[in-house]
Amino acid sequence: AKVRELDHSIPLPQGVVGVAVEGALTFANQRGLRRALARLVEREGVENLHAVVVSLETTTQFDLSAERAIVDLVHDYAEGELEVHVVCPDGTIRRLMERTGLLASLEGHAHEDISAAISASSR
Repeated sequence: AKVRELDHSIPLPQGVVGVAVEGALTFANQRGLRRALARLVEREGVENLHAVVVSLETTTQFDLSAERAIVDLVHDYAEGELEVHVVCPDGTIRRLMERTGLLASLEGHAHEDISAAISASSR
């Protein structure tokens, strides 16, 4: 998977940063997501942030280790008082997340589009 900072055409409120995961998010590369987020949070200064948006809009594959990585991100960042909001539009990956119970476990942190994630991160 390629993890990139969210396009600057998407206005993020102050205190919110985001990344997009492109391609397959699997056991082989899920650590790249964590590293990319850590670099972004460090660059912006954790004290200046209150939320992180992770977009899976262009993610094409998603396995159980990727699911575990998302759950761990939400919990680990919450300990540092940063909310993680996951964008997962309707499609194959969202249906997989529903079947495995991931969407239910991410209640309030999983959104169908970037606008909803940004809105939730601004509360």
